[in-house]
Amino acid sequence: MTRNTDRYDAITQQIIDDVTSKALQWKAWWSAENLLQHELCPRHYDNTPFTGKNAIALFSRAINKHFRSPYWLTFCQAIAFRGTVVAAAQPSLILCDTPQEQAYRSREVKGRGKTDRDIDLYKVYNADEIVGLPPCFYGDAAYSDVEDERRMDDLELFFFRTGAIVSVKTKPRYIPLHDTVEMPPFACFDTPAKYYMTLAHELIHWTGNQSRLNRTFNKREENLQGYAKEELIAELGASFLAAELGLEIRPLEHHAAYIQSWLAALNDNPSFIHSASEEAQKAVRYITSLRKPSPYYPGFPPVSSSPPAPTARPKPKPPRPG
Repeated sequence: MTRNTDRYDAITQQIIDDVTSKALQWKAWWSAENLLQHELCPRHYDNTPFTGKNAIALFSRAINKHFRSPYWLTFCQAIAFRGTVVAAAQPSLILCDTPQEQAYRSREVKGRGKTDRDIDLYKVYNADEIVGLPPCFYGDAAYSDVEDERRMDDLELFFFRTGAIVSVKTKPRYIPLHDTVEMPPFACFDTPAKYYMTLAHELIHWTGNQSRLNRTFNKREENLQGYAKEELIAELGASFLAAELGLEIRPLEHHAAYIQSWLAALNDNPSFIHSASEEAQKAVRYITSLRKPSPYYPGFPPVSSSPPAPTARPKPKPPRPG
């Protein structure tokens, strides 16, 4: 028995002990709240930050489009500031799921014969898609998920070499149909380890593609047990991969809580953890054997270990439209 196998068995047993001995609560490691301190946190025209899913969605879009401004305006708000939305601009949809967003949208549709009950979604444009706005709306530092100084060079290179296609979206997931991994922006995670652990979970799913280890992917609504088994494999694999990479597994209870949440779909039978552990070990061995660069990984090339100090830029508070 190899040292790695011994280590994996020890991790598996500790997770089983946690799962069977106490009730645990799993909490996602990414949050829009972590964006609030970011210089380019998405903001309304009056400097009020977007929150929740809207913040993550706009931040992700800004990264993908390389926008330099943190400000997002509706068509009417742009006109109020004497701006013009460019012809090629593509609006982003905002969900009115909070009183704050409903208030902004209410002002937008006032006088058009609509009520709050008609308000579900509305469209916004980044200031970079609008010409003629006051200068304070335009930023001088591009959104860059690559240049985050907290990224770890060795881990960036490791994940880059898997060859996986990773794109910046609103939540972490693997899409078998397109064979792609989606991840929230790096800034949504309060520690680098949580980002890399979440990415590791999705890459374990990625190994199950028919061109790799050929595991069966089930839709949650069609085969809950099959779906749950794959989640056990991915979470155990993430904990094993963390051990391989020297990431702090803090705490193992986080993995145990996630596994416990899916074990209920498997009649709370811990024996499934052992079989999932075998598949997870295969997935980790596969990932660690890869040396193929991916041009699609957003965190590459790795940043310098001593990044330059960012230039301080005060956040202006634009004037309200008259």
